[in-house]
Amino acid sequence: MPELSRPVFRITFSDRIADIIDGKPVLRCPWQWWQQVIENKHSQPTEFSSAGEAGHKVAELYGRHCVSSEVDKDMEYFEHLVNRLTSGADLFGLKFDSDDAWYQTVWNFAAIARFNPAHEHYFESKFAFSRENYERLQLIEGPGRYNVKQLADYAAGQVDHFAMKNESEGTLTDYKMGYRNITDWQEAENSLQMLMYAWACFLLWPELQKVTANLWGPMWGRNNRSTAVFMRDETIAKCEAWLNWQFLFLDELWEKHGKDWPANESDACRYCSLLCPIYLATEEQYPDITEKVKVA
Repeated sequence: MPELSRPVFRITFSDRIADIIDGKPVLRCPWQWWQQVIENKHSQPTEFSSAGEAGHKVAELYGRHCVSSEVDKDMEYFEHLVNRLTSGADLFGLKFDSDDAWYQTVWNFAAIARFNPAHEHYFESKFAFSRENYERLQLIEGPGRYNVKQLADYAAGQVDHFAMKNESEGTLTDYKMGYRNITDWQEAENSLQMLMYAWACFLLWPELQKVTANLWGPMWGRNNRSTAVFMRDETIAKCEAWLNWQFLFLDELWEKHGKDWPANESDACRYCSLLCPIYLATEEQYPDITEKVKVA
């Protein structure tokens, strides 16, 4: 039998093969990872994911406008964005039916968002680093969320907003606008997502020493946030240990299963709308409602 060609393995916060629980790596669902990363079969859009995507686009366009205009706030322009959406103009390039909850969310965001003109601002910034030495890789256009020129395993992600206060200190923000609020005030400190984003910022800016990270959920009349501070040396060591665990799991799964990776019931099932060997969704439920029916 000819030897199978091994694909490139990629780790992002969303497309990860393991979580860290009580300091130890815990396997998620290999089948889901393979389908999403290798086969490029992503979950179907839902009401919540579409709301989140539209909210992120508003935040990006509004932030870019404020920075380019050298103002910290411009509610007149924000109203212009919302009116374009209301009128059905092609603002997002996606199918999205706005509702009162969505409008409340983006207005909550705009009411307190500030963009200091003295800082350097970066919006929806993609990054990719090689597995071997965490050298920055060049992202290229193409199908899928992440593609790089070099054919090598890599870690990748996308930061919603990063602001450089000075060469040694910056603030990153991740918006939660898909009808998911922040209720755990220690979530940012314990979040693998925030850890990975802070790590990426430290690699992108070698002089950077401190990153303040915010998880922000401007939902339902509230503006809930969880904030954590990440320091350079500790963050790099912790994140790279986590990434090493991820890649070791991938190597073991490839060695054992080749291309036929098994499904594994885990917490990841809550966020997955793929049809898999463990769960099936009824015609009425899929894809608008992502609750699953377990296979007997």
